[in-house]
Parts: sequence; structure tokens; C-alpha cells
Amino acid sequence: MEINNDDNSPTSGRAAADPGATQRERRDRVAQRIRTLSRWLDGAFRIPGTRIRLGWDALIGLLPVVGDAAGVALSSYLVHLAARAGAPRRMRVQMGANILLDFLLGLVPVVGDLIDITSRANLRNLKMLEGWLEEQDRQDQRPAPQQPDWPRMLFLLVLGFALVAVFTLTGGAERLVQAFG
Repeated sequence: MEINNDDNSPTSGRAAADPGATQRERRDRVAQRIRTLSRWLDGAFRIPGTRIRLGWDALIGLLPVVGDAAGVALSSYLVHLAARAGAPRRMRVQMGANILLDFLLGLVPVVGDLIDITSRANLRNLKMLEGWLEEQDRQDQRPAPQQPDWPRMLFLLVLGFALVAVFTLTGGAERLVQAFG
């Protein structure tokens, strides 16, 4: 597993402030990092002869307490990356709850290790994040609401008042009352 923290990495400070990249491009780079790490943590390996996949989280979770704590640290890093991608606070809290549940279940000897293989908190968090990213992409494709054109609106307002003033001063109001009155 290679984690690249050079200056072009989406997790570096420069990538977040890259003036040449759009918000969507920065969000997509961070999201790709989350996808890669989630798959390494929860589904990197297949048990031969089965459909069961497990990742580094389940393997290091075999070490009592220390392994589970390391898994929490790696999973928490993914939540940090989700925050960098702009994920809302509520979703990050839910992601943290998934990690906490995975941690607590992983503390139970033997049974916890089996549950850790099937719980896949990181992939669940990834699915949640990808749903949010799709919604963001749909919002990015919507046309931006039009801002009011203040100079034009002011011109039309002044023109309207001027027409009312001319209408009133020329006796138009009296003729209108006589016509309908």
C-alpha cells in the first residue's frame, strides 16, 4: 500500500489550495484517495476458494486492542479526508459512528475478528461519501441562479416613477377617472 504525501497529493495543503484546480477537481482527487484507502482497508484480499474479501483493517485487527486502535486511526484519517472533500458535518459524524461500532465489535475476542471481516465500516463510509459526491456533481451541473441586475432594475424603477409623474402632471389621471367614472 503506497501513500503518497508529496506536494501534488490531494491530501497536501497545496492541493487543497491549488489555484488552477476547480473545487470539483480538488474534491474528486481527495475522493479518489478515500476510495483507494477504503478498498485497501476493507477489501484488498480475497480468501482463496471463497468470495470473502478482507483488508488490512481486519488483518491488523487480529492484534488485540492495539490492532483495533490502529484500524480506528486509519479509518479516522478517511473521515479527515472526507472533511477535506467538503463532506457535511452530519455525514462525518455518521462515518465516525460506523468506525466506533466497528471498533467496539472488534474488541470482542474471536467473534469480533469475524465481525470485523464482514462489517466493512470503511466501505460503508465510502458508499455514503460517493452518494454525497454524486449529489454535489448534480448540483454542479445545475445552472447557477441568476443574480439580479441592479442597474437595470434601478433604471426600470426610475422610468416607472417618471411615467407615473408625467401621467399625473399631464392630467392623465383626471381623464382616466372621467373615462371610467
